[in-house]
Amino acid sequence: MWDIPTRPSSWLKVSRLDPVRILDEYEGPKLFTVAADDGQELLVYQCAEDAERSRFLLVPSDEGLISDLEANRIALRDALTRAGWSWIVDRTRDGNLTQPASMNTRDLPPKALPSAGVKLSLADDVLLRIRMVGRQLSGHRIPASVVKRTLDAATGAIRALSAHALEVGQTTGRPSDDFRKYYDLPAVEFGFRSFEIAFAQPDISSSLLEETPALDRVRELLSKGLSWAAASESEAVTSSPEWKAIIEALTKLTPPMKGVVETVEVSGILAGRKVRPVRLTRVASERVAVARKSFVPDERTRAYEGIIRELDKDKRRFILRDNKATDLCTVSFTEEQFDDVSLAFESDRLVSIVIYETVQPHELISVTLRGSDMKEDVGPSA
Repeated sequence: MWDIPTRPSSWLKVSRLDPVRILDEYEGPKLFTVAADDGQELLVYQCAEDAERSRFLLVPSDEGLISDLEANRIALRDALTRAGWSWIVDRTRDGNLTQPASMNTRDLPPKALPSAGVKLSLADDVLLRIRMVGRQLSGHRIPASVVKRTLDAATGAIRALSAHALEVGQTTGRPSDDFRKYYDLPAVEFGFRSFEIAFAQPDISSSLLEETPALDRVRELLSKGLSWAAASESEAVTSSPEWKAIIEALTKLTPPMKGVVETVEVSGILAGRKVRPVRLTRVASERVAVARKSFVPDERTRAYEGIIRELDKDKRRFILRDNKATDLCTVSFTEEQFDDVSLAFESDRLVSIVIYETVQPHELISVTLRGSDMKEDVGPSA
């Protein structure tokens, strides 16, 4: 741990280093913002660490500086040194903080700062970046379901939009290699605490991909859908193939109504190169679910009670049976409904389900655990 000339700060008080916005992380936040005790916004950078303590550089910040960092308009070193002065705080292994000490940034050793010219995002050509955010997510313990959900979100969303852009018919067979290249993207960056994967451009060497400006169309559709989903006011969508593809993509990207993932942040070229990631909350999930219902032809719902006895995790289908082992219905469900269906299957409990009856297999709307024992008579209800 290096030493440089400092002097105690007589007015800046920082009692906690609780991140307000995390800009970069690796096994914990490395570049983030905090609020001082008086509310002043500070940009914080972990600049050193040893066995006893972690050292943080604190610099004055504002909305403009954060926007410039997120948009890669300013290098990290320039953002940390532009004021000419800053503060240092040490956090010991027991979590205690030293009082901020002011210093001249010119006195910092070179190893304490990022290399010259390095910006927040190392990959300006990131096609899509998906970040799963939740208060229970830890950098050292990311559930496999969250990793899978992040991959499925990117793959499923791009596949739905690419199919529309390329006018590829929906089939149950193996997709062509040309079409697969659109959504089977190479992962180029990973982030932890909240879990994040960044995807690069696909291999577009084939003639089909070279001749079709499909990714431009995907970007147009995804940007349109994200703006609609994240808007403060809900607007009705038109009944069109375009919006059907958009809603299908958003179904993959929005967070589940319960679980450790509370918010999904979407950014990258396909999101429209916005200054900040688009934040999809559970309000967006509800909005997408309502819109999705409008694309079910001749909408008709029906309720059943029974027990889930057979579950096909690969095809995401289950069979609901009554207490006489009679099949009541075969039901498909979405990735977002998997946890609820799996819990009902593993617990052998009576469930109430609501389905769309006009599609085959029937499409699950909701599933609710009812009790620990089967009733005498279970089956369809009005």
